[in-house]
Amino acid sequence: MAIFQVALVGRPNVGKSTLFNRLCQKKMALTDDMPGLTRDRREQQIECYDTPINLIDMAGFEEAAEQKSKILQRQMNAQIEQALKQADLILLILDGRAGLMPADEFLHKKILTYNVPILPLVNKVERPDSAGVLADFMRLGNADLFPISAEHGLGIDALRDRLSQLAQEAYAMAIQADAAPLSEQSDQHTIKLVMMGRPNVGKSTIINRLLGEERVIVHDE
Repeated sequence: MAIFQVALVGRPNVGKSTLFNRLCQKKMALTDDMPGLTRDRREQQIECYDTPINLIDMAGFEEAAEQKSKILQRQMNAQIEQALKQADLILLILDGRAGLMPADEFLHKKILTYNVPILPLVNKVERPDSAGVLADFMRLGNADLFPISAEHGLGIDALRDRLSQLAQEAYAMAIQADAAPLSEQSDQHTIKLVMMGRPNVGKSTIINRLLGEERVIVHDE
């Protein structure tokens, strides 16, 4: 049985990579106020209360009208599409400070077509009373709205508990369906390689060739 896949999806700069780092409990992804810093999808296996989960971080989704580089954005969106196809659960990250944006509603409608459970997370909520902040996001129609602050760690324990619950339910269903047991994988038994070099010497092209898929974006920019 494959490990439970959780994809972090949202507009640029809503805090996906910050949440990714928080759940991984170490800085795995670069974070900055500059939108578009994340381009490739990034995966990391974590444990939520002893329940194994595979987290997938990715670039922020942008519509065609907002694209600065159409070719590059198409490749980024292709990475997002791939992550959504392999996901067992989608965490839709929303910006509690900005409120519900048209781009959020567009993205929500898009990911509904994948028929994958969606858990909306309203990020950047630092106030104890979040009812007023959440009211705007009720228009998405999801009963479950998780207020969190990935930067300050607020609501993360409750989120871990929910992820553990959903993953355990998925594993139980797979066992009932006579699926193969969860394979035991550990970073201790994995050889890790680092690909280094100056910009634009072909590192990503080599990685894609070795993996046999377009796993990393290749672009002159």
